[in-house]
Amino acid sequence: MLLVTSLGRQASAQTAADVDLRWTRAEGVEGCWGQPEVEDAVRAQLGRDPFGRGAPRVLEAQVSAVPGGVELRVVERTADGEVVGRRALRATSCDELGPASALVVAVVIDPRGVLATEPAPDPDVEPEPAPEPPSEPETAPRPEPAPSPTALEAFVALGLRATGLPDPSARVATGLGWSPARHVTLRLELAFSPDAKDADVGAGSVDLDLGVCATSEGALVLGGCVRGGASLVHAYPRGLEPVEPGVRVHGRLGLSALLGVRHRRFFAELEPLATWMPPRTRYRVIESGRVLWRSPTIELAVQVRVGARFGR
Repeated sequence: MLLVTSLGRQASAQTAADVDLRWTRAEGVEGCWGQPEVEDAVRAQLGRDPFGRGAPRVLEAQVSAVPGGVELRVVERTADGEVVGRRALRATSCDELGPASALVVAVVIDPRGVLATEPAPDPDVEPEPAPEPPSEPETAPRPEPAPSPTALEAFVALGLRATGLPDPSARVATGLGWSPARHVTLRLELAFSPDAKDADVGAGSVDLDLGVCATSEGALVLGGCVRGGASLVHAYPRGLEPVEPGVRVHGRLGLSALLGVRHRRFFAELEPLATWMPPRTRYRVIESGRVLWRSPTIELAVQVRVGARFGR
């Protein structure tokens, strides 16, 4: 793209009076036209040689680099040094600036001579109409993205639980999960704890919990769960023969924290949990008026869960 500006008053056209051209190039634009190339192009445009030392006019021209291209600045002076005109020309490259700069110099020297050398159009030849731009192909509208399906998960867990006896009991669990929205998962978990025993009593349980978990997205999973359900607890005094375990169903409410990792569809979580047993449903084992064991009010457990998610 070329940009030509002209400031100051124009000198009158000269057809015989020559000019003294003083052409310089700044550092970094050595590849642009020099004075010999410009003078040759001007002579070809005017059909004569307008240059000479000691001419009544002086053209001082400098080519320099500017952001985005190169620039030519021309100052026109009289022999006494009075500035009578200024011009500036910008181009994106030296190849584009060269021919244009010669035209600017020729117009400054003799605008009428430049017009006289332009070839006249042939009146019998009609210009060909410009070709119509190709029509842009119609693009089909992009389909609306389908809503993300809900996710399902299946998992197994292994851990330990405190039962009120000196030794903890193992805890084995399995379950299913459903995520109706991001960050929220509903989990149904079935857990089994085999008998934990001491010298006086043995006790175990089967638990069924429904929980709501809120978790973060990403490879590192942080979150927590609120759960509630029921336990089928059996306990018996070990000194009785034959042993007939008593069974009781009691409710349970719990809270747990989640710390895990997720890779593609697979996940692993560490879950410490605390469960509260309502006092009216707590289990007691009594022998000869002595309480051998009672289910704890707060049951503590920790488990490691591994599983896979499907659908999102």
